[in-house]
Amino acid sequence: MPSTTVSTATSTPRSSPRGRSVHRTTPSAMLRSWAVARTIADLDGSPNIEIGHLSEAINFRNLDRDNWGRR
Repeated sequence: MPSTTVSTATSTPRSSPRGRSVHRTTPSAMLRSWAVARTIADLDGSPNIEIGHLSEAINFRNLDRDNWGRR
């Protein structure tokens, strides 16, 4: 698989060029996402964290936010 570099910079603009809002991530939240991504990679049998693992971890972290499950 090709190697993918993931930027962890927290200085992203408040909105993307397409007009969508961009959420800033604290270093501790990013560390938690990396830990979840490492677990997902381990379960997948991968020695490296790939972009798909990190994406899945971030999706799981988004479920953990306060508004999840509210109607």
